[in-house]
Amino acid sequence: MLCDVLMHVRASRSLSGEQVAQLEKLVFSGGVPGPDQLDILYLIDTYLRRRDPRWADLMARAALVLVPAAEGILPSAAPLAKAA
Repeated sequence: MLCDVLMHVRASRSLSGEQVAQLEKLVFSGGVPGPDQLDILYLIDTYLRRRDPRWADLMARAALVLVPAAEGILPSAAPLAKAA
């Protein structure tokens, strides 16, 4: 289903409010979206020329889910910032 939306967006270069709602259901249906789903959302974004305003909210919410995993990387970068 996610691929169907991707193919439609690739062809039309646009994303409707209905499609954003559909993507939201698909991405968050399992609770937490995974990195692969986020990759597909980013790929969809690269094709867009016209998008529903709710698209930005969906992208932000999906990306925030991955922030806790990235936090493990941030502390190791802190000593580099202090040394510079």
